[in-house]
Amino acid sequence: MSRLIRRASTLLAGVAVCVMPSLTTAQDQLNETVNEEVTRVIRLRSKTQDTTDLLTRQADSASERLAQNPLASPSFSPAQIKYDEISSRATPMPTKKKPAKLTGYVEHDSISIAAPTVDANISQTKSSSRKSQSAPPAPTKVIRSTPSATAYQVESAVSNSMPSVATEIIAPKDINVNEVAPLRINVQNVGKTSVENVKIVTTLPSHVNYETSSLTPTSNNGELVFTIPQLAAGQTRQISLDITPTEKRELDIATRVFVESGLRLAVNVRQPQLALSVTGPNEVNIGSTTLHTVTIENTGDGIAQQVRLEADFPGELRFMEQTGMKNVRSLKPGEKVQVQVKSLAQAPGQCKLDFAATGTGCQAQPASSPVRITQPELKVSAVGPDMNFVERDGIYSISVDNAGEVDVENVQVTLSVPSGMKVTTISRQAKINEKNGTLSWTFPRMPAQSVETIQLKATAMQPGEQICRILVSSNDTREKEVALKTIVATRADLSINLNNVGGPIQVGNEAEFLVVVENRGSSLANEIQIQVELPESMRPVNHANAFVEENENSILFMDTKLEPGKTREFRFKAVGVAKGEHIVRSTLQVTGSERRVIAEDSVYIYEPAEARVSESLSPTIPR
Repeated sequence: MSRLIRRASTLLAGVAVCVMPSLTTAQDQLNETVNEEVTRVIRLRSKTQDTTDLLTRQADSASERLAQNPLASPSFSPAQIKYDEISSRATPMPTKKKPAKLTGYVEHDSISIAAPTVDANISQTKSSSRKSQSAPPAPTKVIRSTPSATAYQVESAVSNSMPSVATEIIAPKDINVNEVAPLRINVQNVGKTSVENVKIVTTLPSHVNYETSSLTPTSNNGELVFTIPQLAAGQTRQISLDITPTEKRELDIATRVFVESGLRLAVNVRQPQLALSVTGPNEVNIGSTTLHTVTIENTGDGIAQQVRLEADFPGELRFMEQTGMKNVRSLKPGEKVQVQVKSLAQAPGQCKLDFAATGTGCQAQPASSPVRITQPELKVSAVGPDMNFVERDGIYSISVDNAGEVDVENVQVTLSVPSGMKVTTISRQAKINEKNGTLSWTFPRMPAQSVETIQLKATAMQPGEQICRILVSSNDTREKEVALKTIVATRADLSINLNNVGGPIQVGNEAEFLVVVENRGSSLANEIQIQVELPESMRPVNHANAFVEENENSILFMDTKLEPGKTREFRFKAVGVAKGEHIVRSTLQVTGSERRVIAEDSVYIYEPAEARVSESLSPTIPR
C-alpha cells in the first residue's frame, strides 16, 4: 500500500510540473493508473488466497487420512506408522465423487476498461480406487490370528501438479450505440498440468446483441458458453467476439470459468499370490493324534498383507493345537511359512481336513488332506421269541461280531435276566451272579471279522413284559447295550359240566340241572355266557338269575368274570311234557373268543299207568 501511495504522489507531482493540454486529461490519466494498480493488487491477493486454501486443504486431507487409517492404531508397530505417514504425504487419494466444476472469481466490469485477471479454482479428476478382494471365510476357523508386528516400508509415488487457469477481458474504452465493438477474452493455463474442457460462460446485458466470435459458443439461458477442449501448461487462448449495444447504458460484462483437470501418475502395480500345500498321514487309528504340516508361500511379486490360515475340521477329528503362525502376518515375494497342526482322531471313518489361506486382496487355492480313521468295531445282536406263555420255554441267541479291521482284546458279554424268566440251559460256560441276576462270558481275544455266538433256553415264569439286557465291552471299543423284549401272555382255560340232579321224572314234573364252570387257566375270564338248549319235550321254568327265551326254548346265564382256579355253579329247572329220554345241551363261550365248550346230559321222562285211562287229558304245565 505504501508503494501505491508513493507512486500516486509521484504521478501528482508530474502533473503539477508538466504542461498539459487540459486539467481533465491529466486527471483521466491519473485515474487510469490508479485503477491498474488496484487491479494488480486484487490479482495478487487472489493468487495468495488460492495458494493458502490449497495448502490448508492438503494439510486437512493428510490429517484426516492419518486419523482414519487403521495402521495408526497404538497396537501397531512404529514401522507401520512410518509407512502410513509416507503414504499420507503422497498425492491425495482420489474420491468416488465426480470431478468438481469450480467457478472462478467473477469480476463485473462496470466501466468500459479491461477487467482484472481471474484465477479459477481447480478440482482433481475422479479416479477409481482399487478395492481389495477378500476370500470367502472357511466354515470353521480354528486358527485365530491377531495383528502381527511384521510390516514392510514401501516407496511412495507423488504427483505434485497444481492446475490453474487465469482469464482476462479486454474491451474498448468507449463504444457507440448501434456500433459493432470488439471484445476479447484471454484464457491462460498458468498451472503445470494440462486442463481439459475449459468452459467460459459470458453474460451480456439485455441491451447488447451478440454478433460473431472466433469460437462458436452455445447459448444457455441467455448466456454464451465457449468451450476450449484442452489447454496445455502455459498455453494461452484468445476468444474474439463482436457485440453491438442498442441503448446508451453502461455495459456490465461478466464471465465465469469452469475447469476440468486430471492428474496422471505412473505407479507400478504388483500382485501377491498365495500358494498352499499340506502334508500329513493318510490313515490313523482312533484315539491317536495326527500332525499335518501346512506351507503358505507368496509366489507373486507383491507383498501379501494380513495373511491368515483357516482350517475346517470334520467331526471325526478334533483340533488340539498349532505352532508356527499364531498371528496374521505379511509375506514378501518368495517368502514362505510352515504351520504344524495337531488333531485327535475321535471317530472312525473316511474324512478330510480342509485348509484355506487368505490375505488382503489375495487367496490361495484350498488344500485338503484325506484321512482314514480305523477302529475295532463290535456289533451286538440278540434274537428270541417276541411272545411266550407262562411255563413255556423260549430259545435266545446272542451274537457278537467284530466287524472292524483289527483284533479286539478282553471282550466281556453280560446278560441281565429279568425276574420273570428262569434260564435253564446255556451253550457256553458262564459266570453266574444270582444276587444281581446276571450271566457273564469273557473272550480274551476276538480276531477281526470274527463272530461269537451264545445260545440259551429260558422259561417264562411270570406274565407281562420281560426284558433281557445284553452289555458288551472291551479294552478297545465303547460299551454297547442291546435290549430284547418278550411279552409273556396268559389265557383263561374254561371247562363246563352239566349234571341232572334229580334223575328220571314223571311227565308234568320238573327236572333240575346243575352247570359247573371252572377256570383252569392263568388269566381272568371275562364276560362268560352259558346257553342251555332244551329239547322239544321239555319247557323251561323261569329263573331269577337267568334269561328264559320261550320262543327258542332256551335259558341264558351270564357272568362278568371268573378268576383263575375258581368255579361257578348255575342251576335251572325244566318241565317234562313228553315221555322218553331227552338230551339237554349247554354251551360255554367267552366274549372276544370264538372257542366254544359244550356239555350235555340226559333226562328220562316217564308216564305212569293211570295216565292211560284218559289220554285226552292234557297235563298242566306250571309257569
